[in-house]
Amino acid sequence: DYEVEVKDHLLQGCEVTLALDMTKYFVDEPPKLKVDGKDLEYSPVYGIRVPILLNESWANEDKLLQVEVVDPGSEGGASLFGHSLQPPRKFKYNIRFYQEPDYRHIVKPLSLNVTDDFGEELVGDTAFDSDIDEYRYTIGEEVETVHIN
Repeated sequence: DYEVEVKDHLLQGCEVTLALDMTKYFVDEPPKLKVDGKDLEYSPVYGIRVPILLNESWANEDKLLQVEVVDPGSEGGASLFGHSLQPPRKFKYNIRFYQEPDYRHIVKPLSLNVTDDFGEELVGDTAFDSDIDEYRYTIGEEVETVHIN
């Protein structure tokens, strides 16, 4: 099993390149590949690429890619009433992709208004900008409460 942690919160996707050890197979009789349970048509002459979609929602992305390699010569053998008595040799690989969301972009303020308990507007150290994560306000000693809208 393999794990891939995607650090870039904005990355929309990537590709997994699968490489077969063709010294174990004949070019005209490659193994059968299944990705997430579905047969994958490919040519052993060219690279095998599997696209992975990421960042599809605001939640954590946790995807499992399952790759199964079925040896071509293992599917034959003795059979009874048309059913093989020997199961094919299979190798399974699991690749887990994990991507945390960019929490700063889930909820973004449109404005920021800070007032004291006397209704006076307080001025921050920086003018409002939705891309700024932190503001500082100086509050007088007589102020007991501030209101943030």
